[in-house]
Amino acid sequence: MMHTQTNDMSNQDPLVSVCMLAYNIESFIGEAIEGVMQQQTNFPVELVIGEDCSRDATRKVCETYQEKYPGRIRLLPAGNNLGIAGNAAKTLAQCRGKYIAVCDGDDVWTDVHKLQDQVHFLEQNPDYGAVYTDVQTIDEHGNKTEDPDHAYIRELYAAGDFFYKLLTGNFINNSTAVFRKQLIEGYEIDTDRDYYTHDHLLWLYISAQAKIHFINAKTTRYRKHSGGVTNSIAKL
Repeated sequence: MMHTQTNDMSNQDPLVSVCMLAYNIESFIGEAIEGVMQQQTNFPVELVIGEDCSRDATRKVCETYQEKYPGRIRLLPAGNNLGIAGNAAKTLAQCRGKYIAVCDGDDVWTDVHKLQDQVHFLEQNPDYGAVYTDVQTIDEHGNKTEDPDHAYIRELYAAGDFFYKLLTGNFINNSTAVFRKQLIEGYEIDTDRDYYTHDHLLWLYISAQAKIHFINAKTTRYRKHSGGVTNSIAKL
């Protein structure tokens, strides 16, 4: 029977590790964490948060939720700012599950069965390495918004073997994906170059080894805001 994970999992091996990066998103990360905590699954899930020495109260918010959900959240605070690439490398390396799910700290999972459905598919289909879904774009206030950029991306959605199509551009939204951890053994993020698109390289690495499935459902709210990485002129 599916249930919301409320038990202390400190002595259990998680089937799924959720990788969440956090930097200067004190207004958003609480909602992101709750979206993970409310997942209804019949397997243990851990949330691994890479907090990258934020200048705001992001770390304090994370600590509050770690106390609220004992044994289910592992907070990895940084002694100094590592940048996106360094933080991603550190946090992914700390994920213990057979599967890794990604949820950026400013996005929100809205389908409580998201993980259950995606992991069930992967368990039943060993030739597939990852599963991703559609998204609903929201603004910084959480309101649904039209997104011409994603309307174009949506036309590129594909399933199966699509390594070569993925070379033309990234159409997998980071916060919707779940993948097999074993497929990233040997994968290295170049921490000397702070790639804001390191996730594209990750999906290419996985798609070169296995098929990828697409679930046509909006399981995630993708937040576009002025502080977001993909909307940062400095990062671009």
